[in-house]
Amino acid sequence: MERNSTAADGSATKLEAWMQSCQEFRRTEQLLEGATQSAAGLSLNELYLLHHLLAEPEHKFRVQDAARLIQLSQSATSRLVMRLASLAEPAVERRMCEIDKRGVYIHLTEAGRKLHAQAAQSVEALL
Repeated sequence: MERNSTAADGSATKLEAWMQSCQEFRRTEQLLEGATQSAAGLSLNELYLLHHLLAEPEHKFRVQDAARLIQLSQSATSRLVMRLASLAEPAVERRMCEIDKRGVYIHLTEAGRKLHAQAAQSVEALL
């Protein structure tokens, strides 16, 4: 089945161009996911989280900030953080906020830095 993907003047529609961009992005993400998984055993979202933590001056932020940065729901982010915190050598540590006991901070560990470096090297080579 052939789809009509051109405007009346023969040019690609904006929607079709967008769809093609999305397909290319998703293919690239799949390749990157494979690279991070084989290099460091990380999902791409886990790499994103470690990358954002590494970029922070104190290498920490609140869970809700992590959710916003990696564009996941707060519950999905919490599961991701729990997985990284439960590794044999935890990549992150969860700590209660001293001012607001309801707040939880995520701190990057030295093991997390090493995992990030392994995955990032693989991603850089692929890109």
